[in-house]
Amino acid sequence: MDLLEKAYELGRHIATTEEYIKMRDAEEQVRRDREARRIVKDFQDLQSSYTRMQMQGHSLTPENLQTLRDAEAKAMANPVVKNYYECTLRFHELWESINDKIRQGVTGEVPQSEPRAPSCSGG
Repeated sequence: MDLLEKAYELGRHIATTEEYIKMRDAEEQVRRDREARRIVKDFQDLQSSYTRMQMQGHSLTPENLQTLRDAEAKAMANPVVKNYYECTLRFHELWESINDKIRQGVTGEVPQSEPRAPSCSGG
């Protein structure tokens, strides 16, 4: 089997994982919930704005950081958004573990066990 075929097969296997399926379900829940969509968009817009500021050489003020913490707290207070965040976190941790295993295979590094992320609902 060719390397690209194996990569494709890996992708197909990833698409069947509980983490991926729950993340996609959580994304769909956000898409269907107008308030959750607005909260996610507002938070992402704020994060992007602050990232642009930092890229332009500006430091975030204590007020900026408090605004970001407040926005995150508001987002996590919405159960649909909180589930979306938790499911996305779980999937990204799986993705990082897969990348670590690939790196270990390339470098010959001895594999180590990975911690598990908190569970998310959905699915």
